Amino acid sequence: MSPLAWLRQLDTRILLIGCVIPGLLPFYPQPHLLEKITMLYMGSLKTPIDFLDLLMHGFFPSMLVLKLLFGRGKS
Repeated sequence: MSPLAWLRQLDTRILLIGCVIPGLLPFYPQPHLLEKITMLYMGSLKTPIDFLDLLMHGFFPSMLVLKLLFGRGKS
């Protein structure tokens, strides 16, 4: 199965739920994904666990973006 065919089979609703739960929680004081992106921008994201945390929290949003960009068309 090609990567694009796999991407087309992903359910957008599941990706949206995955974006909200690990990416935006906790809502206060700052969403976790936004905190990690800010740390990356400011240069304070240095430890391997922080990079892993950024990858884990950014997985669903990045998959959603890829699905919206490339997930249309024939399977």
